[in-house]
Amino acid sequence: MPGNTKWTGVLLNHLLDLYERSSYFRTGVYSRRILYRVSTDNEIMRQLEDPDEKNNFLLAVKDLRAQRILDFSWLRYEEGNIIDGVWLCPEEAAISRAYQMIRRKPLQPFLTELDRMFSDEIADLRSRETSHPLQPRSGILSYLEEVQNQLESKKKLPSVFTENPELNRNLLRFLRFLSENQDVQLERVVSAGLYGDSKYFEHQLKSRIVRILRRIRRNGTVDEVTAGEQFPAANQQDGELTEEELLLAYGVSRWPEVYEVCGELAVRLDDGTVLSFGKERYGAYLNSETVRHITGADTSKISNILFIENKANYVWAVQRLSGQKGKEGADSYTEKALSKISDGLLLIYHGGFFSPVKGRLFRSIILSARPGIHVWHWSDIDAGGFRIFHRLKQEVAAQAEPFLMDRDTLAVFEPYAMSIESESYLETLSGMEQDERYREFRPVIRTMMEKKIRLEQENEIL
Repeated sequence: MPGNTKWTGVLLNHLLDLYERSSYFRTGVYSRRILYRVSTDNEIMRQLEDPDEKNNFLLAVKDLRAQRILDFSWLRYEEGNIIDGVWLCPEEAAISRAYQMIRRKPLQPFLTELDRMFSDEIADLRSRETSHPLQPRSGILSYLEEVQNQLESKKKLPSVFTENPELNRNLLRFLRFLSENQDVQLERVVSAGLYGDSKYFEHQLKSRIVRILRRIRRNGTVDEVTAGEQFPAANQQDGELTEEELLLAYGVSRWPEVYEVCGELAVRLDDGTVLSFGKERYGAYLNSETVRHITGADTSKISNILFIENKANYVWAVQRLSGQKGKEGADSYTEKALSKISDGLLLIYHGGFFSPVKGRLFRSIILSARPGIHVWHWSDIDAGGFRIFHRLKQEVAAQAEPFLMDRDTLAVFEPYAMSIESESYLETLSGMEQDERYREFRPVIRTMMEKKIRLEQENEIL
């Protein structure tokens, strides 16, 4: 019968797509027709050049009008020949019949169920937040609240969520795990524990979770950035993290995490063992399992601690500290700065972020430091570097000071600086300049904005 033709499905799917995006669907108030203008759809008009297709199309349209599901109008001067537009009848019975005819599931029940899932998850996180406040939870909680507000106002499926309730529940379950995790756990072990399938996360959820974490980071509420901090969206100039780095910030790793230090550091383990790294003149390594068993650190021989964001700069500093030299006369400015703090210096490879367990190592070292010890941090002279410094100062070492992240350093290496071409990035810098939390960087930020430049720290060791 005509109601079962290909054209019935094409027309009703188009109209229901328009309906689910309309203000009528969002508000329940019918103010304008749900109109699909057939005559402007080049693909359909091409198919209707075939007389049989055209006849089937007209039969389908007339049948749907007879059932009071849609109505239509002819193209001017083409009455009886070419249909201009079709529109969905606004009565609930007609819309319900449209869904039934093409066996399409209505969107509203999915939205209602997802909204309930969000409400339950938000209420649970809020109840836990009061007794166990954790920095990562604030970002995930803010994300869930933001997305639920959009879900309720726009009446559309949020990005990354689907019409599959099981997938949505599993996404929320993983977000809950991330919000509470304060360890480093292997990706497949987590997946097996949560879903009974070691590869389920990788195959079904990983790309979606990464998209969520990127959105949280752009909003400035991920644990890498102070909760509530709002800046324009991150871009490539702001140091886009890889998916592995994003997950590791919440303690999920494909492989065990390894940490690097160089200097007269010793740590005590819970079985009484003391590990001393002072003789490892070319750098020492600790894995995440070792850090889990650390009960304290001995920093009695340390006068200065330098956290370094970039791996190349860390390796360069280790080489200088161990007595190795580069080319004669090279790196004079940077070498002189390093030499001023080289006595009793502990180098720590920071990376662009730190995971929960790496943060535990950092705090163990800082908490053991004697009064008067100097703590420094060396990052890029850019918005990302300033944020990394701020997080270290806020969560690990309140006494931290910037190292080679000032206006003089930018001036010395200006020939190697990169231009800032993004207006949103300049807006980010402007917001930081006015923010009291970034007061250490105000002079250099002003110069960056004036000259529209930023400096990657690798260029300081060329």
